[in-house]
Amino acid sequence: MKISISVIILTYNEELNLENCLKNIADWVNEIIIVDSFSSDKTLEIAKKYTSKIVKHSF
Repeated sequence: MKISISVIILTYNEELNLENCLKNIADWVNEIIIVDSFSSDKTLEIAKKYTSKIVKHSF
């Protein structure tokens, strides 16, 4: 039986760190969900390379 793993990552202007984070987990998880607090940098552009599950929420 294969275990299904989902990861939720909270972001805000994380363009410098996000790509490395997503590269490191991409092969280990079944689902990546990004919850972004309205970033003004390239965070969302980077996130879209790895998942379409992106939610915008203030925190």
